[in-house]
Amino acid sequence: MAKIYGDVYTIHLPGKPIVVINSKEMARTALVTQRDTFSGRPYFFTQYRFSRGGKGLGFSDFSPTLLLNRKIVHSGLRMYQPHLEGRIMLEAEELTKRLQKHNGQPFDPKMYIFLAVVNVLYSILYGAKHLEVDDTEFLEHIEYSDGVASLLGPLKLLNIFGSMADPLSHP
Repeated sequence: MAKIYGDVYTIHLPGKPIVVINSKEMARTALVTQRDTFSGRPYFFTQYRFSRGGKGLGFSDFSPTLLLNRKIVHSGLRMYQPHLEGRIMLEAEELTKRLQKHNGQPFDPKMYIFLAVVNVLYSILYGAKHLEVDDTEFLEHIEYSDGVASLLGPLKLLNIFGSMADPLSHP
């Protein structure tokens, strides 16, 4: 579509225009020199409903409150950076070893990537706890995560048609 419409174009989905950026130069312009123009979050019916009106760090739109919350989170992460960086590097090495065991054969890396993320989060939340792929606690996390995803998956249709069904819910 970029060959037909250029580096920047808009796709109109039901109730929602989507801006598509197709080049590094335009992405840099959008994210650096025009960041305030492109800094908002898109409205999704399910997100708005489940987050009680789009509140919270992960779901709120660009605002002074979001900037303050982000500043607090960044300062907290900077305090833990020395520990966090080492832990991330350790998990990256473990992930690399696990991936190399497949000797270039095709496989689904989902479990390995999820394990690396869970181990970094566990190190932040619980200290030195470390899980392996066959650990029952880790397998329970996978089971719960997949269960939630399968339950919420069908609700994605509401993101397309929800704003048409409940137009007053949009902020």
